[in-house]
Amino acid sequence: MPPHPTATRNHSRWSYYSPLPLEAHAEKHLEALLPLLEPHTIAIRQCAAEFSVELCCAIYYEDFTAGIHFSADILRRITVLGIPLDLDLYFLGDDSDPRENV
Repeated sequence: MPPHPTATRNHSRWSYYSPLPLEAHAEKHLEALLPLLEPHTIAIRQCAAEFSVELCCAIYYEDFTAGIHFSADILRRITVLGIPLDLDLYFLGDDSDPRENV
């Protein structure tokens, strides 16, 4: 970690993002993201046994909370990965762009 050669990192992060537009429903994002993760299920489970690993979803609402629904298949596929699902819900109100708050 230049300019501090003796410093060490105490955390790290790998992030994968859905290729869909932000406006897509959360379940559609998971349907697009899971095929990218599933080929690495064994490695993900091994990492999760030693490190903090989670599938995080930030969901932005402009005018009301429409509710969240995930199919049994999506939930099963996440369970097979062996990691928790974290849902963060944000109410923006007016015409704010959710990308401005990230």
